[in-house]
Amino acid sequence: MHFAVLAENVHFCVFDAKSAFFCLNYDVLSWWKRNSSKYPILSEFARDVVAIQMVEALVCSQQWIRSSISDAKLASLVQIFEQLAFHDGLEAESTA
Repeated sequence: MHFAVLAENVHFCVFDAKSAFFCLNYDVLSWWKRNSSKYPILSEFARDVVAIQMVEALVCSQQWIRSSISDAKLASLVQIFEQLAFHDGLEAESTA
């Protein structure tokens, strides 16, 4: 019984969404807020999915903000890469 209701809601939800997604600035969260009474089960799924994506985005942005490299670390990394390139060049010359 629940599956049939869910399938019917998915069909109507997709039909309603087709007319709404033509605008590039479409706000999906507002759409779910307005239509959560029409599609209560699907709105719960959407809320859970959006929450997971938001947490992932926040964690990634937090790691990006925290990963600022100091000038000393950057200079050290550049020096290491230059040494690796130099040694690779020497190795290529010795095998040629």
